[in-house]
Amino acid sequence: MDLKDVMTTRRLKSGWKWLLDMAERLFDEHGYDGVGMRALAEEAKVNLGAAIYHYSSKEALCIETFMRRFRPANAHPPIPHPPKPPRR
Repeated sequence: MDLKDVMTTRRLKSGWKWLLDMAERLFDEHGYDGVGMRALAEEAKVNLGAAIYHYSSKEALCIETFMRRFRPANAHPPIPHPPKPPRR
């Protein structure tokens, strides 16, 4: 793998993060129905075909934007319930 391939891979990886950032912003501003995959790809400056390859649909992209925000919250162990009082 030469330097050009490494730089392209880095740009693409950051491009997918950038696509998620743009999707989150556009969904917030225009709502889910107010923006399409083409607009998302253009805003993120990524190829529409590549965006559809990585996120098969707008719905999948929307789900990934939510999951990206919820993953840190789900990474922590759940808070244990207090013990039940003993029965008499």
